[in-house]
Amino acid sequence: VYTSHYMEEVEEICTRIMIMDKGHTLACGTNEELKALVAAGEKIIIEADVSEAALIKLRSLPHALRVEYESGRLEVVCENAEHNVADVLDALSAARIKPGRIWAEPPTLNDVFLEITGRELQILIASARTGTRRAHLDARLSDRARFTVRDDARRTR
Repeated sequence: VYTSHYMEEVEEICTRIMIMDKGHTLACGTNEELKALVAAGEKIIIEADVSEAALIKLRSLPHALRVEYESGRLEVVCENAEHNVADVLDALSAARIKPGRIWAEPPTLNDVFLEITGRELQILIASARTGTRRAHLDARLSDRARFTVRDDARRTR
């Protein structure tokens, strides 16, 4: 049994994963089984200057779940479907927008957690107290759930 709030770490080392929130089991399965539970199939990120008209067109794509644009960075979250990247690029081309860098990412366990619970997993790490090495892991799953881990490995002799 291994517990962690670092979903990237869990993806790498665990074969069966249980997602819990406020002490209740919400989902259990392999990495692939949990990712199949969410609607998001991939996240397409493109650096480009995108017009409002192009955003409207992108939001109307049949498999687009969410389209966000800020500071020259376009993010389109699509459900599992073929040709998502091609469809997004076609919509940009039709709007005469030339993309810069383009990359696509599969869904992560963070995406699964967010969709299942409706909340993002926020992890804050604070460190350093005089005389001891302390790392405080403060994972806020909700306003009422807070976990703190302390490492007092170094002690004075």
